[in-house]
Amino acid sequence: MAAVDQAVVYCAHADLGFVKTFDTVSKALTRHLTIQGEPVPKAHFREVSVMSLDGMRVGVGTTTMTKDADGDTKVVTVSAMVIQSAPGKLITKDSYRVEWVRPDGSLINALESAASNGELSEDVALKRTDGRWMVSGSLEGKEIEAELPSAPRSFVEMARDRRQLMAQPNPEGAKTEAMAWMSPDLTRLVPIRATLLKPVGTTGFGSREELSGIVMEAVLDKSTGTLISAKIPIAARQLAVDRVFLQGEF
Repeated sequence: MAAVDQAVVYCAHADLGFVKTFDTVSKALTRHLTIQGEPVPKAHFREVSVMSLDGMRVGVGTTTMTKDADGDTKVVTVSAMVIQSAPGKLITKDSYRVEWVRPDGSLINALESAASNGELSEDVALKRTDGRWMVSGSLEGKEIEAELPSAPRSFVEMARDRRQLMAQPNPEGAKTEAMAWMSPDLTRLVPIRATLLKPVGTTGFGSREELSGIVMEAVLDKSTGTLISAKIPIAARQLAVDRVFLQGEF
């Protein structure tokens, strides 16, 4: 599998063969391959993280940002996980989220879709209509429609909030709070709080992140305001998130 102009190319060849020859041919093919269709904007920011449950690698997540001709940013966050819930039983969880934001970081609209074991569990859109923030779509098999009391904070705004906190002369103990629109309840806004703890190396800062009763210990990147790593308690287990790739800025 390879990425070409942000499209994914998958090889279904499953027979035995010569590994080095296949590697050479596939690299040559993807290097000169051109994807037909509308031009895809080049990403100005991309990060990739891996997820581990009790030390076992179970998933991957990516965040990619591109700009359109008007200067608005499209933020795409994708994740995929495979978790063993019991001996011999696997659960798959996939999510896809898009936010359109203005140059100042404020949200224009958003959508979120999620599937569990291949069955769609969320397919919800958020739009501002006649001055009202309206949610509509399907959630756990039910059609929903709701109005939010105010504009949610975007991914970009929350990252910039954290960057500003870390840029202060003595940021230890500094806090920020935002109302966000995210799973598991997409019919309302939920508060997300961050409290800075202490520096981690030269590029990171420890943070206690609180969301819907979940408290996680995280390390934030001073330059991006996004996660370098995090430890999230799930019942008696622990989910670890670790960034493995970073490119660009915003």
